[in-house]
Amino acid sequence: MPVQGSLATMSLTEILQWLGNAGKTGTLSIERNKVVKRILVREGRIIACASQEPSDMLGHFLVSRGKITEETLRKALALQETQRTHLGRILVESGALSEDELRLLLEDKAQETIFGLFDWDDAEFRFADDETADANIFAVDMRVEDILLRGAQRWDEMQRFRTVFNDPGIVLSRTERVPPAEVFKNKMARRIFESIDGERTVAEILLHAHGSEYLVTKFLFELHRAGVAEVTGLKPVTR
Repeated sequence: MPVQGSLATMSLTEILQWLGNAGKTGTLSIERNKVVKRILVREGRIIACASQEPSDMLGHFLVSRGKITEETLRKALALQETQRTHLGRILVESGALSEDELRLLLEDKAQETIFGLFDWDDAEFRFADDETADANIFAVDMRVEDILLRGAQRWDEMQRFRTVFNDPGIVLSRTERVPPAEVFKNKMARRIFESIDGERTVAEILLHAHGSEYLVTKFLFELHRAGVAEVTGLKPVTR
């Protein structure tokens, strides 16, 4: 029988601890504002994550880290439409990534997806015992305890970033200050910097950069702290 409820009454930390300690196998689905994220567990260990949010999707994740180009992603997505298989499998078969490389990247992506859930205190959850995953999945293998430790550290950092970026509708502009040279050596950092145009909101920069909320917000916070970017407006954002 499925277990379900609200993260307002049972936190994500408590749920993950229960899944790990009880050695559960199944799928934890968490929904907020019609966006669903899923965590797949096998014998109490996390083996995969899935999300409907663009910034959490594998293609966006790989592009943001410079592992594939946008052109490679477009071709792989076109193949996926006809083959109906895992995007990662297509990228491995095409030679864009090795299988070992993909597994490491999927582990990083799964962690980013879960870390983003620590803010979802108003979401609904449902755990279905023994629900099996897609046969095409590339499984990872992560301990719940490790995820919880890193998640707590990430949450503390995000609270610091949100002393400045407390609304996704904040608009940033560049100042006359020159950014560090390292900004132009990192593909995602450069994309984020170039997205600051006095018009885009933080939410729009997040989508444009193909990065996780944490990485994009952290970089914007550092630019703001260095005086390279400044808050110049606020726009309404549809959640």
